[in-house]
Amino acid sequence: NFSDEFGDTVSNLNMDAMFLNCDISWFVNTKGVGTKVYTMSDGTSYYVDDKTQGGMLMVIDYRIKQYREQGVTWNLCLMMGWTDINGNHDAGMEKLMYNPQPGHYTWNVTDTEANAALTAIVDYLTERYSYQDTFVQNWWINNEVNVLNDKIYTMDSLDANVVVDLAVKSYDLLYNSLMKNNPNALAYVSVTHDWNNTNEGKGVSTREFIHAFADAEKDKDWNLDLHAYPPQMHEQVWTKASSAYLRHDED
Repeated sequence: NFSDEFGDTVSNLNMDAMFLNCDISWFVNTKGVGTKVYTMSDGTSYYVDDKTQGGMLMVIDYRIKQYREQGVTWNLCLMMGWTDINGNHDAGMEKLMYNPQPGHYTWNVTDTEANAALTAIVDYLTERYSYQDTFVQNWWINNEVNVLNDKIYTMDSLDANVVVDLAVKSYDLLYNSLMKNNPNALAYVSVTHDWNNTNEGKGVSTREFIHAFADAEKDKDWNLDLHAYPPQMHEQVWTKASSAYLRHDED
């Protein structure tokens, strides 16, 4: 919600941080609108719509600048949906999706050309939001990446190696982009707080994922984010039912 009423509410509450799930399908397209950032070998070109007055990127720019003036720290999680902000599907975007079908998507970072296109898009954004008046401090690519086959991510495999590989390649893409364009910002990997739970078989447990991710990222000073959701994070957090997947006894 980027309405003026919402903006006034943020100001009145004296908030010191803002987190935005930012769907790149809001402003990335293959229709030739905006700045071209990458062209694939088959001729498909990707554009960031930074020209349309009132377009989502300009709205995001405006809000970031507005809240930065108030001392608000910005946190940006980059995601990718099936449609743009108006509900229209751009078929060319499917090349950037892993196992595309209606929903939200793991990024197709295992494909060389898709990875290059996604890198160009992220490079554009990390550079755009690296200045004092538009500075974004903390960055993510997708939420809860250890349960990719849950409600909004589509996967054709629940193999732990596949899940971790996609997360590592996504993190590397973001980390390297920030090191190049915005080295004072931080890249995070987001996991569930269900330590031993696979979310009814829809993913990899957080414990297993963190161990594998850490082994793959020994050369990086990476950052971890626990995505807090009910039912665990309330006054009944330490129940007998929850303890099985919240606790871990180290061998």
